[in-house]
Amino acid sequence: MQKKPLKSRITLPVASLLVYIVFTFFPLMYSYFPVLGELKIILVAGVVMLLSFLLKRNMYGNPGDYRNPIVFLWAYFLGLMVLGIFFSIDRGETLSKITINLKYFLVFIVMIRIIDSRQRLDLILFVFCTCGVLMSASTILNYVAGVTVLNYRAIALDRGLFGDPNDLALLNNTLLPFIFYFVLTGRKTIVSLAAATTVIVANVLTFSRGGFLGMSVVLTSLPFFFKEYRKRSWVLLSILAVLIGIFAPTGYLDRMSTITSWEVDQKTGETGTRIDAWKIVWTASLEKPLMGVGAGNSVYISGIENRDWHAIHNSFLQVLSELGIFACVLFILFFVIPIRKYSYFRKLLEKQGDSLGLMLYKCTLISFLSYATSLFFLPQAYNPLLYMLTGIWVIQNNRIAQLKTVGIRANAL
Repeated sequence: MQKKPLKSRITLPVASLLVYIVFTFFPLMYSYFPVLGELKIILVAGVVMLLSFLLKRNMYGNPGDYRNPIVFLWAYFLGLMVLGIFFSIDRGETLSKITINLKYFLVFIVMIRIIDSRQRLDLILFVFCTCGVLMSASTILNYVAGVTVLNYRAIALDRGLFGDPNDLALLNNTLLPFIFYFVLTGRKTIVSLAAATTVIVANVLTFSRGGFLGMSVVLTSLPFFFKEYRKRSWVLLSILAVLIGIFAPTGYLDRMSTITSWEVDQKTGETGTRIDAWKIVWTASLEKPLMGVGAGNSVYISGIENRDWHAIHNSFLQVLSELGIFACVLFILFFVIPIRKYSYFRKLLEKQGDSLGLMLYKCTLISFLSYATSLFFLPQAYNPLLYMLTGIWVIQNNRIAQLKTVGIRANAL
């Protein structure tokens, strides 16, 4: 059936998706409107989005959108997660992880269909970035007011998905490239630069080492991907580095210097860093390499083996230990596939003269690179950010493929 044109940028499914984005990536909304938390606003938005989409599904989407390799990766990955419940050491925890991930996947599946134009994609990117900027603004205000953890690390809120400073930094690093996308396209440049500054300052105030590395990847990737702005980028980065060195809070640079402090204590054989936990989890993963110990259960490995019931601080080892080697390979492919396809899509977009599309594709890749770097220091393998990020890439992928098909047909005529 031929797709019918839609007159409005915001339809009921799109509006529901925006509600989901706001209450997922700006959880401070629950502080302002606690009744919406009691009403489970995200669940309501998801149900409305799914039902309203199903009623008019032929009005959305591009041909072949569900045949994208990332969609298959998610299906296989979640399949292994479900299968892993039979090998889980805590089936209740694994079932909880399966349930929440299936909800994320449903949102992902609908999102890549209903966001079928650049206008709608820019809209959800704007809302997504706004959520992160508001979280960052709250982080800065809290720091000024003395609301911190461990007496020095700034937070936006004290619980929930982004309550931990490291997780907050992960959110910042994921959306920062998209803020620069709005800067590069010249739309409300001053506002976009102010937004980028807010996010960078908040990232520094979290004192997150993984966040610092992820932010460094974003900032140093910009001149690499955008050669036309290379000189100005390096000048701005040099100024930013000097400002951070001068105005960063006391102890920030000392904490960042511990990233490379991996000296082994000759008496204990340990480094006193996260590497000790990585070694333990890696060794334990080799004992159950195929299916792991079940989603959400890597904490048991650290607790039993190291008597430290904290997270292992590495998402790749988290997947390996919880879901096994096959799931770990699939997880790595989430980042490899977009990067491997870059050269092909770059040439295609350049041939089509789609400079805005190429800018967005580059910024999406930078976000993938930053996200992967941050995940190397965080146990966030099942974070909704990855569903959001892969969804943004699939939407672009489908749109580029559709433009290619249209171009082939035009040439044939």
